[in-house]
Amino acid sequence: MAKPPAPGSVIVPDWHESAEGKECLTCILRRNRRRVFGLLERPALPPTMAIDTASYKIFVSGKSGVGKTALVAKLAGLEVPVAHHETTGIQTTVVFWPAKLQVSERVVMFRFEFWDCGESALRKFDHMLPEPGLGLNGLRVLPLLGEL
Repeated sequence: MAKPPAPGSVIVPDWHESAEGKECLTCILRRNRRRVFGLLERPALPPTMAIDTASYKIFVSGKSGVGKTALVAKLAGLEVPVAHHETTGIQTTVVFWPAKLQVSERVVMFRFEFWDCGESALRKFDHMLPEPGLGLNGLRVLPLLGEL
């Protein structure tokens, strides 16, 4: 029996355990692990499965050694690095997450582009900071125009 939705939840909980959810997950998994996609790649979905895609670019920046790369690796289902080494430049990771919406009962494939920026790259490319001079550390989520 499906769990009741959490207050304020917009997605169907435990949908990934249904037949439809498992079929969708097989497109993004390889050997029961999340498949790594490049910036221009996308999962090969069966022709019978018409799914909308909602794309987001997430820029992760901050001081060295605070766990930005570990956070992105954990969210992407990748191995979290054991030893610390500073990210040189900008490392991109693309993650696809399918979900079923509560109200419309539509299946949506969320595409997250994580841009992990090391501290040395921030100094070199300071024009990429969201609000220079505010001294904020954090995440910024921007939906791509023309998507969903």
